[in-house]
Amino acid sequence: MKRVGKEKRLGFTLVEVMTVVAIVGLIAAMSMPNLLRAKNNANEAAAQATLKTINAALESYYFIQAPPSYPTDLSVLASMTPPYLTTRIASSSASTSAAATATTGLQGYVYLYQPVTTGTRVYSYSLAALPKTENVTGGRYFAINTTGVVFQTTKDNPTGAVTTDPPAGFKP
Repeated sequence: MKRVGKEKRLGFTLVEVMTVVAIVGLIAAMSMPNLLRAKNNANEAAAQATLKTINAALESYYFIQAPPSYPTDLSVLASMTPPYLTTRIASSSASTSAAATATTGLQGYVYLYQPVTTGTRVYSYSLAALPKTENVTGGRYFAINTTGVVFQTTKDNPTGAVTTDPPAGFKP
């Protein structure tokens, strides 16, 4: 604050206000990368949890079928009474990588469900979680299969053999 002559003037000078604004801007700029990294970590944790949820639903469905079989599409799990999955989770999945990029996704990830069939029976599956926008909504790719183990990789592998154990290009 500055006093001029005998007259008292209360308030801040322009230089003081600009200094405070610059300091606040500098602090905000330093914290922004941490905020984005925290969001990516949260999206990745949510993707892993969603994979485990879908895996549990698929296994439950498998054991009530006679003969045991997995569904051909995840929307089957949402249409059952009672439903195994919410429609929100089922609608964030697709069966091809092209269709997966067209879905809206769930918390920054889209899910690629690939059933493995013999005749009319689905005896295995692979499920991959792909970031909707790489390094923006997430940096890692995740996969799960009938083993129930979540595998991860940092490179895109939506068409790889996720049914192998471990999936091609993925690590536990």
